[in-house]
Amino acid sequence: MGIIYGKRKPRNESGLPLGGIGAGKIEFGRDGRFTNITINNNWDCPIVDGSAKQPPIPHILEGFQGSILENSIRRQSIYSAEGVPGAWLAAYTPLDGAKVLKTHSRSAFVCLDEDEIDFEGRFPIAHVNYPKFKGISLELDAFSSFAVPDFSDDYRDSALPLALFVFRIKNKTTQVLPISLMMSWQNLNGIGGYAGYPINQPDSTPPIFRNESFGSGLWFAHDPKQQVDLRVVGDYSLRVWIDQPDAIVSYYAGWDPTDNGHDLWDLFSRIGELDNRHCKGTAGALVEKFSLKSEEKAILVFSLAWYMPYLLAAETEWSHLVRPSSPPPPPTSTNRIDYGHAYSRFFRDSWEVSKYGLQKWHSVLKKIHIWHESLINSSLPMRFVDALCNDLFPLYAGTWYTKDLKY
Repeated sequence: MGIIYGKRKPRNESGLPLGGIGAGKIEFGRDGRFTNITINNNWDCPIVDGSAKQPPIPHILEGFQGSILENSIRRQSIYSAEGVPGAWLAAYTPLDGAKVLKTHSRSAFVCLDEDEIDFEGRFPIAHVNYPKFKGISLELDAFSSFAVPDFSDDYRDSALPLALFVFRIKNKTTQVLPISLMMSWQNLNGIGGYAGYPINQPDSTPPIFRNESFGSGLWFAHDPKQQVDLRVVGDYSLRVWIDQPDAIVSYYAGWDPTDNGHDLWDLFSRIGELDNRHCKGTAGALVEKFSLKSEEKAILVFSLAWYMPYLLAAETEWSHLVRPSSPPPPPTSTNRIDYGHAYSRFFRDSWEVSKYGLQKWHSVLKKIHIWHESLINSSLPMRFVDALCNDLFPLYAGTWYTKDLKY
């Protein structure tokens, strides 16, 4: 579509948000990290390194002397170079071996240097090129759906709890080349919270593999017996599709993201596959292995979806608070309003959402390119185009869109 992506370097502790209106977001950093996750109805307590964190409360008003420095210190206080340890992308070829597509990870993993990731972002797309792989051209579009506003479908396609990762691969050698791409995700149920009330009661339920004729993948559920705030429980799905008919899917359902990762990585780094293992850890990895002839190209899509149905108010009665600006009390009241999410009107769970992403990824991307191109072809200077696009991030990062379609 001829899109020109913005090249401005963002702060290291943040990234481009992937998500939807009212659905929360996952920040995808220029260093390959997944961080600052707010998909568990946890706008005020982002999941940074596998646990929910809350920045210290500021003491200096915006615009006054010292506020910029204080905000920088607040951001750095919850910064994690690795991001969520069980969430990452990886690639394998016989020429390169296995590499995680980020700069910091578990001790067993081989990572990339900063100059091996060429990241360009314009909301809601991050375009990434990995220029130093031997023998292959590897590019990624990581994005979520954001169409030109149209209430005829209740903004469904702009409010999806969905992140898509579209890889474009080309074999530049003169031989047939086996290639593997992997994505891992971590069960984050039980993690999140409210302003002043982080919740870190991680669910120990391991993911399971679901074999489907279209889009096999991993299902992450939660233990219904666990005593935890319902606002931070639901399900996640990670599915994969490729345009190569002879590709092979393999998985490791239940690796331990708190361990060094050798049990997962050693096998993948040898043969570019996993052994379809089920264990008791909370993370799951999904691999698609395929072969390309000389100069042949392929497209592979990972579809990551989430479904957190309970959007509960902290309290229905705050009259006992000292002053209106006080933070709400801990969310322990049984008399709480469940606002729900708009996406629950259209989908039953994350498995359906992730399938929708695999089916519609091309049209989702096309709709984004249409409104991007309309701005690029306008009289606006490119710096204004970039600013206008990237200033839309609060639509993912700071909105509610409830089941009764209020926002």
